[in-house]
Amino acid sequence: ILGIQAYSSTADPPSSQDHVIGSGVSTVTLTTEGLVKRADIEKALETLLWADQDNEPDSEDHELTDSGKMTILRIKGKLETSQGWVMVQGVRDIFEISEIKPVQGSNFTQHLVFIGIHLDKQRLVNLTNMALR
Repeated sequence: ILGIQAYSSTADPPSSQDHVIGSGVSTVTLTTEGLVKRADIEKALETLLWADQDNEPDSEDHELTDSGKMTILRIKGKLETSQGWVMVQGVRDIFEISEIKPVQGSNFTQHLVFIGIHLDKQRLVNLTNMALR
C-alpha cells in the first residue's frame, strides 16, 4: 500500500526491506483434461478456503508467519465447463469464477495455480480432485 507521500518528490525512496516475502512462498499447479463441473470447483474452493480454516494467518496484523500452516495467498486458473471456459481468481479467502471466451485458434490448457506458504500438494490435489476429473 502506498503512503500519502508515495509520489511526492520529497518522499524518501522505500528501503530494500519493504514488501519482502520470505523464501517459504511456493506454487503448486494442478492440470486436468475434459470438462469440469462449476459447482464442484466452487465446493472444492469453499472447502479449501473457508471450511478448513487453515488459510488464516496466526498474527493479529495478518503478516505472513512461519507457523507451519498452509496459507494460500493467490489462486489463478482456467477450466472448461459444459457451459464454456471459466477463469478462477482468488486472494486469501476470497475467490471469483467468471466466464471467459478463448481467442479463436488458441490452445487453452486447464489448470489451477496455487501460490502460498507451506503448500501441501497432496492436500490440494485431494481437495480439488472432485472438480478436476
